[in-house]
Amino acid sequence: VFSGVVGPRFPLTASNRVVFFDQSVTGSNFHLGAATRYDTKWLWLASPSGPMDGKGVFQTKPVDNSIHYGGNLVWANGSNIVYGYQGTNFKDLLNGKVGYANQFMHFDDNGLFLGQFGESTTRTTRPVGARLPIDPLSPTLVQEPLGGPLFLYSGDEAGHGGVHRFRFNGLNTLGYKTGTSSFGATVTLLDDADKPVRYLVNSHYHFDHAHGNQVFPEQVEIIGHSYTRIKLNGEMGSHVLTESTHLSFTEGVPDLVESLRRQLSDTVEPERRAALQRQLNAQEAHMISLQEIIPTPPNITLEDKMTLYQKLGEGQGDREIQLLHLGRAHTAGDVVVFLPQERMAFTGDMMLPSTSYLGDSFPLEWVDTLEALKALEFDVILPGHGAPFQDKQVISNFQAYLTDLWTKTVALKATGLSAEETAAQVDMTNHSANYAQIRAPGADVRGIRRIYELLDQ
Repeated sequence: VFSGVVGPRFPLTASNRVVFFDQSVTGSNFHLGAATRYDTKWLWLASPSGPMDGKGVFQTKPVDNSIHYGGNLVWANGSNIVYGYQGTNFKDLLNGKVGYANQFMHFDDNGLFLGQFGESTTRTTRPVGARLPIDPLSPTLVQEPLGGPLFLYSGDEAGHGGVHRFRFNGLNTLGYKTGTSSFGATVTLLDDADKPVRYLVNSHYHFDHAHGNQVFPEQVEIIGHSYTRIKLNGEMGSHVLTESTHLSFTEGVPDLVESLRRQLSDTVEPERRAALQRQLNAQEAHMISLQEIIPTPPNITLEDKMTLYQKLGEGQGDREIQLLHLGRAHTAGDVVVFLPQERMAFTGDMMLPSTSYLGDSFPLEWVDTLEALKALEFDVILPGHGAPFQDKQVISNFQAYLTDLWTKTVALKATGLSAEETAAQVDMTNHSANYAQIRAPGADVRGIRRIYELLDQ
């Protein structure tokens, strides 16, 4: 499906690892991998392949079954590996626009994914050619001077002609820990990193965002909203481990484990057995970990805003890190981490590329809170689940969904329907263009129960 780019390339890293990159592989394969020079075993594999079905940050698809320049070459410098997708003639499945994918992936040669950068022309709100190359040609990695900062230079033949330069900041702050483990088991880490964790931020109190607090050492400061502390402390008369939200996501794990064991026993095909075994290992480990949870609250709290300043290298100034509570939304204590210089916002579950769980939410206030989020000067949202996104229309779509769900639920409740009946009947299919999982009438009963609860207050 690719044209204009030749086959795989094999750069060599400073630690004598050969990098393999092939943009054209399909099926259950990987685009990127590394092996020790002269060895025949993979050290690691990354960037799983698959059909061009619109999955990924830029949700792109070939317009005419031929993606032009679908994968640029791969480069290595020191322990850094970068590969790119220039991508002419991609179609954005969210908005129907056609343009350039223009994304780069950055890995360490130990397989650690370090970051993604670039900007799709179908999503940007800036004028074509502003700040970033539109059609990057012949990029190369350069370290200036030797041992100094790393840069990626790229040409551009489309929107912003000339040479462009990306700088990789913070590479000297990377620390490494090593350990050995089977899939799904606990890893014992060795060798303290040069840059230990000092602060941990809880976006909200839900189990998948705060129940890891207990594993951090005492010297790590845990920051969260005061409501998150109250909930994890059990100060509101209930315990988070016995509340409906936690139970609804976890009480089915034992049954899932038993189901996977039965499927594994009944399966003969090797690849399917291997996949089931991986799932079973992960769920068994999850079931054990659920018994070990000790809710641990933040020891530093904020109400509306807190600002941290991280010292960077000499002559680079400070990094400003804003912790913001913009209003009640997914919970009563959502915190957004906003980096104004990097123009990034980490939103937890307050804003996802999909619909979010509503079981502890404040839907009408959530709409206003998202309006405050849109007022921040960001280029990218990094959500608590799902792929990063750039277009503020994604936020507007969710605001419309929340407003419509509230209005329709109020109307159905007024007819005397129970929350369960309303959850089965409420028709949100007019939002299916933005949320592919909506295929028929119905909504998560936990969210509908929450709206009923708020209406009855």
